[in-house]
Amino acid sequence: MTMKNCAVPTAFCVEWARCNLGGRRPWFKCRCGKRVGRLYCGGMFIGCRLCYGAVYECQRRSDKGRKHQQASKIRLALGGPPTIAQPFPERPRRMWRKTYERLKHKAERYERDLQGTRLEGKEADYSRFCFF
Repeated sequence: MTMKNCAVPTAFCVEWARCNLGGRRPWFKCRCGKRVGRLYCGGMFIGCRLCYGAVYECQRRSDKGRKHQQASKIRLALGGPPTIAQPFPERPRRMWRKTYERLKHKAERYERDLQGTRLEGKEADYSRFCFF
């Protein structure tokens, strides 16, 4: 099988595995020998995520940056502004109090570590949020 978007046609193996609930699933075999579900193509190189050197967005952030993003996500999910400089949003209608308190304590724990840093008043970058 070859990839159409690569500059040079590259061949790679497809391995089939049985699924727990029946049926079969295809896996790609990377050059490093790993069995992966997705291969990445960049110019003349094709390989798995680790061989290609791809990292997730959160892996590029610092520890405080990840905490700021998580706190902002919680605030957005509760219908409030994504900045921790604003007061915490009220409980949305039809949300269990226990769920709201759990989310509030989680966000407060993240925000406690951000107090006194430059991220305290910063608004979150909406382009990096993905809600499914």
